[in-house]
Amino acid sequence: MDIKQRIKQAMELRDVTQTALAHAIGIKPQAVQKWLSFGEDGTTPRMSKIPAIAKALSVPESWLLTGIGSPDSEEAAKEELRKLITTEVNELDREGLDQVLAEAKRIRRS
Repeated sequence: MDIKQRIKQAMELRDVTQTALAHAIGIKPQAVQKWLSFGEDGTTPRMSKIPAIAKALSVPESWLLTGIGSPDSEEAAKEELRKLITTEVNELDREGLDQVLAEAKRIRRS
């Protein structure tokens, strides 16, 4: 399975149209159409678009690029959660971080 097929599979799993994917990643729908066509042109997404495509389709970048793993794997969910938490924590001030840590401890005890 190549990247075109994985994009198509993820779109079907998430019920995402070509137009919706295009808008989510900031490109024209015709570009997505070219990726998904089975023509001989060999058009594939630029590497710089892979993170946005993966995010829009809620699949791991590694799966999108290699096909290793699963678009719904537990590890993928953990990877996405780690990225989200890291981003959010980096934006917190000290007081906010203390609140997050206190809540995490409360959840762990329950």
